[in-house]
Amino acid sequence: MYAMRSTVLHGSDVMELDQSIPIMGWSLWGFMEGELYNGMWRVTRTALRNWLKSPPPQSSYLQKAREVCAYFHWIERGRPLWHAEVDWEWAEQEFPRE
Repeated sequence: MYAMRSTVLHGSDVMELDQSIPIMGWSLWGFMEGELYNGMWRVTRTALRNWLKSPPPQSSYLQKAREVCAYFHWIERGRPLWHAEVDWEWAEQEFPRE
């Protein structure tokens, strides 16, 4: 798979599909390029479908921003030793998910 991706990405020659008058399917190379194109399109379509169906992960940047926000809120409150959930709830309000 990696070799195929590398060949497609970096290329070596102009593919028949990219030529001004493609003759794909009329030659052995055209048929092979058509098979490569169709295989890559199936993989891409499946990857995109799976990506769109999966729930988005919570961003690590959002998590870090909330941690910093909660820390500074904790300092503003006088650095109490208990009730950390107050600072975290405040940070979640300051940086909502969307």
